[in-house]
Amino acid sequence: MKAYRVTVFNPKDTTEIYENTIIKAKSEILLKEIVREKWYEIKWNIHEMKFEETKLDKIKNWFSDNFSTSYRFNPDNELTILSAFSDALRRWLSERDALGSTKCDFGRSSSLIRKNIDKLLDIYDKAWFDHISDVFASSEDMFSENFISLMEQSKNAEVKIDKIISNPISENEKWEKIEGYVELTRSVNHLLWELKRKISKPVFWFLGMFSAVLIILLLLVPFLLEWFSKIRDISQDSYFYIWEITIAVSRFASSYGLYILIALFVGLGAIAFFYTKNDAFKEALHKYIMRMYIVWDIIELVYTKKVVSLMAIYNESKMSWEKIFTVVVPLVPLIPMKKELEYLWTKVGSYDFDTIFKSYSEDERYFTEMFYLQLAKESNSSAKITGRYKSAFANILSNTDRLWNQSIRHYPDKIGRFITVIGFLLIWFFTTGIMVIFLLTILNSV
Repeated sequence: MKAYRVTVFNPKDTTEIYENTIIKAKSEILLKEIVREKWYEIKWNIHEMKFEETKLDKIKNWFSDNFSTSYRFNPDNELTILSAFSDALRRWLSERDALGSTKCDFGRSSSLIRKNIDKLLDIYDKAWFDHISDVFASSEDMFSENFISLMEQSKNAEVKIDKIISNPISENEKWEKIEGYVELTRSVNHLLWELKRKISKPVFWFLGMFSAVLIILLLLVPFLLEWFSKIRDISQDSYFYIWEITIAVSRFASSYGLYILIALFVGLGAIAFFYTKNDAFKEALHKYIMRMYIVWDIIELVYTKKVVSLMAIYNESKMSWEKIFTVVVPLVPLIPMKKELEYLWTKVGSYDFDTIFKSYSEDERYFTEMFYLQLAKESNSSAKITGRYKSAFANILSNTDRLWNQSIRHYPDKIGRFITVIGFLLIWFFTTGIMVIFLLTILNSV
């Protein structure tokens, strides 16, 4: 939520003026809608105010965002709406008819989505907006910030909206021309979904095995010891080391498990505290994660594809280089990568691009090698984005696909196999110990 200071007046009675009125709204588009709902107009320029939210305000906003709206943002739904809208525009439908036709891509059971499309049509019919982007921006719950920024940029762009959203190109020209917002966004989302799917299964399997080990050590081992002691005295028996370790770990976990749990929560709490309060610690943790074997390749691939996808889309809409960085940099959560982009951002107005992309330290580069190679190659001394960058972006995106298909797509499988082996060894070690003592105790007692 933002705060704006505006001067509003009643168009039916120009003497009725309210100066320096402070109104809270999510965006300027929604601010204008709030003012017009009260039959007023904005007289002077809009001034955005910065204010510190109290904890109570943050709690209220959280409940408002999560429980007071009938629709939660869904990237798949957004892309479906935009794809259908773009297809309809290419079939020469009017903007309103194209927007209305997007309902046909959702079944009647998807009533919430269809109702929100109806709201967009109602806003369109009011005819107060300057550009179709205002219609999308008026419903921030339905569309991502990336898309709304792109639509606002398209107000003064030469490229048509349907091309920005979804550029219709044949398969054999796929990487000769930059694809549109829908195709590239779906490509990035598919990559992230594949990573989550491949890694989540072994992680959950490991957590299950680890839980099984804890149950064995804390419940089953003490029960067996007590049961065996009723058959015969086993305190003087000497078994394999595997059983001795099993008993020792079980007794240690039983005696100090609570303290270990408390220490674990304190440790995680301390890490979370320093992570949120100390930028140096946060950056050091990011660098550590990004330099982990195998993990670094996955991170640089994902964020290279995401950043370059947006650069390609914004470049196609004739966005300035300065504006591209303004939009893209905040979307990267990892501090080292953000610093890397900010460095390029600060230098872009004073050096030719070739110098910029070669000047950054190689030890601090976290995007793929092709990112620097292609952008430096397609540089020019006048420091302007030219048509050659379309080819550069296409080559980088093509390279990320090849990296994924040829090698990196197998990395999550390697991580999964490693986690699976560790979990298997844990459960095998302790269950084997229990079986050893169980069998030998029964034999000795006989």
